[in-house]
Amino acid sequence: MEVKNVTVKTNNMLIKKQKRTIKLGKCPIGLFLFDGYLCLKTKYYRNGKPECYIVSSGEFFLGGVLEQEGFLNLIVTPLNIEMNYFDNIKKAIEVIEKLDIDETSKQGGISALKLVLNEQ
Repeated sequence: MEVKNVTVKTNNMLIKKQKRTIKLGKCPIGLFLFDGYLCLKTKYYRNGKPECYIVSSGEFFLGGVLEQEGFLNLIVTPLNIEMNYFDNIKKAIEVIEKLDIDETSKQGGISALKLVLNEQ
């Protein structure tokens, strides 16, 4: 499964691609992208290499290399997961609704935040 759109929204979290790339050996545990594929780096190691999996198939991720040094030097893009991202936007809407400002400004701010939430 090739990942085209990297920003993923759910009810409570946002998954975003980091702007920087990093060597797999330095990549934090969690989700990363390699050549358009969504992968997972675990905390476990086997033969000096971190165990990584391709999310769509569950197969071991090898990155096209067999030797340890080449594997650790693969360039990947880590993904950040922001929990409760949308809860914070909902709280911001509640705050704007209570502000003592003109109705046009209030509705403009609320509408913009609702677009982010896809609630309009």
